[in-house]
Parts: sequence; structure tokens; C-alpha cells
Amino acid sequence: MKWFIVVIIAVMLVLVGCGSSLDTQDDSCLALEEGPVRQNCYFEQLQCSKMTSGSVRDSCVAELAKQKKDITVCNLIKDETVVGYCQNQIAQLTNDQQVCNGITNTYWEDNCNFRLGVNNSNADFCSNIADNEQRRTCFRTVAFETNNSGICQFLPGDEQDTCLLTIARQEQNVTLCGNLSTSISKDACRYKIAKESEQQEYCSLIVSKYMREMCEQKFNTSVEQ
Repeated sequence: MKWFIVVIIAVMLVLVGCGSSLDTQDDSCLALEEGPVRQNCYFEQLQCSKMTSGSVRDSCVAELAKQKKDITVCNLIKDETVVGYCQNQIAQLTNDQQVCNGITNTYWEDNCNFRLGVNNSNADFCSNIADNEQRRTCFRTVAFETNNSGICQFLPGDEQDTCLLTIARQEQNVTLCGNLSTSISKDACRYKIAKESEQQEYCSLIVSKYMREMCEQKFNTSVEQ
């Protein structure tokens, strides 16, 4: 019986020895100098569990999550800011706005909604952005990409007028000029569209006598030449 136990132990030792040898052989980074060089090797091979630097390890895990497109991998990250970055990347890779809603870091949640809003030309995602400037930029970008004048209403004051004017000119839609906030801006919009579209009949829509005559003169001068 004793000889049987000795044989079992001997076999186990051999297996353990073989396992250690295989681990060493598989870990090509061990041949490198300990420190940043070896850590960089582990990073490139996405062997994150073998890394000793916490911050670099977190970045490694984020890259691993991106490669796998697996949001659960982000949960292995210690730093909350890097967790947000990781979740933001997965949301973009999978085009899943619900992932944005689960981000607790406001900066990355805003960036997530901004990028998906722009990528999908979806103003609803822009509404979820907390930062005022970034939210306005998102609305403007989507409005101009889609020529959807209705989105302009989500912009404040002068920005709303600029948005409407830009779309009116892009679409050469003189009707949109009537949605601007002042009579001067409405007439200026009509004048620009009349000139750019070469539609003289639009001049008659201009309320200001001076600007209307200037518009008509522009066309009359062109005919004379």
C-alpha cells in the first residue's frame, strides 16, 4: 500500500513540475527585464492578471473588454474613471445606448451619449447629456447632419436662430425663415436664400422695403450684365 502512495505522490510532483515548466515557457514576457518593459509586454499580450501596476492593469483590462466586446469585463477594473471609459468604449462598439445609462461617471456618460447621438443622428441621446455646452453641440451636429429644423428648438436664443438659418440655407427652404426670432433676421434669411437659390420671387417675401429693393436690384443687375 505504501508503494502505491509513493507512486501517486511521485506522479503528482512530476505533473506539478511539468505545469510550472509550461507556465514559464508560455510566459515569454518573463525573459524581459522586470519593470516597465515586462509590464508593457503583458499589456501588448493582454495578460492583465500578470501585471503589477494597478493603473496600467486597469487600462489593460479595458482593452481586453474592448477586444471581447464584453461589458462585464469592465467590472474587473478598480478605478471608477477607467470603468466609465471602458463602458463608454463598449457602448460605442456595440452601439448600445443602454450601456451609457449604466455609467456612473458623469464625464464618460456624457461622452457616451454624445458619441452615440452623433453616430446615430439621434437627438434623443443628446437630451441625456448633463454638460450644457456638449449637449448643445450634440443638438447642433445632429440638426445639421439631418437638416431637421425641429431640433433647433432645443438650443437657446441666438443659437436657435443660427441653427434655423443654417438649415434654411442648406435646404434652400425660405419658409423656415419665418421661424427666426426677429423681423430683421427673417428678412436677412429670405434675402440670402433668394440670392443663393437664384429665385427672384423670394424677394417679394421680404418685409423690409430697403432689403426687398436691394434683393430685386441684385437680380436686375444680373440680367443687365
